[in-house]
Amino acid sequence: MTKRKKVQVVTMTQSPNGEAFALRMQTNVKRGQFWQNITGGVDRGEKFKNAAIREFCEETSLTENDIVDFRDLGLDFRFYDQYQTDVKERVYLVTISYESLDKIKLDPKEHDQYEWTELSKISKQSFKFYSNYLSLLMAKFEVER
Repeated sequence: MTKRKKVQVVTMTQSPNGEAFALRMQTNVKRGQFWQNITGGVDRGEKFKNAAIREFCEETSLTENDIVDFRDLGLDFRFYDQYQTDVKERVYLVTISYESLDKIKLDPKEHDQYEWTELSKISKQSFKFYSNYLSLLMAKFEVER
């Protein structure tokens, strides 16, 4: 039985000339200073979808009004965290308007920097966890079909 639930939110935008970009956030020194997608826990009684939107808003300081598209990617990961707790993580895609990308304000308790990276320049080395890379590939496939 899953003891902990998490969400992962791949965040993308598209420039006026059609270039697609993905948001990567770097955790602060205390958290290991690695690059990742938005991630976070699902509160007791909270639905995965609601947690994904909440985490997106908390970690970027953007609002639901900045979201152009929101999708459940139908992708789940099961793993044991560093405390050996059984975790289920569901993945979502948030697309924001190109005009919103400079409005991001980070919570320094979690992240110390972010960047918008062209999709064509992202590789598995772009993230600490392979699941973040796989999620991005799935999101890219979803928006291109």
